[in-house]
Amino acid sequence: MIVFPLKKIGILCSVLLVSMVAGGCKESRQDNGLTTIETAYRAPQISFTDNDPDAGQIGGTLVITPSQDEAALESYDLYYASTYTIAPGTTKIASYTVTGAAINHIFAQNTPIPSGVTHLSVLGWEIGGKKSTTYNLIYLKDTGAP
Repeated sequence: MIVFPLKKIGILCSVLLVSMVAGGCKESRQDNGLTTIETAYRAPQISFTDNDPDAGQIGGTLVITPSQDEAALESYDLYYASTYTIAPGTTKIASYTVTGAAINHIFAQNTPIPSGVTHLSVLGWEIGGKKSTTYNLIYLKDTGAP
């Protein structure tokens, strides 16, 4: 499902989590009149709750729930993101081998949120090192922010 307004494809969506796989998408209407996108197969789902009480910092466990079909995937990379792109001036946070099981990434308490970062993103890599079109993006809610 797509979660927030996607200017690239001109769709306004209402859910809080983005999962999109290039090709194989179909639109569906929700009761609130907003459009969501269903994908042919799901990208990995990600969840994170900040439990660091300080503004501008995060802490907690990010969980990557595997894709329904990981046959062509070799690994997942975790990035800081600014809406639809990897946040400028940041580097990959971590890389995890696909195992078929959930993956936990722990952000230590007081991990600073880089400037301009609004989301966390997981990008799948195909076997052989080719960047996949499988990705997921989640809004980064700083619980310490006013």
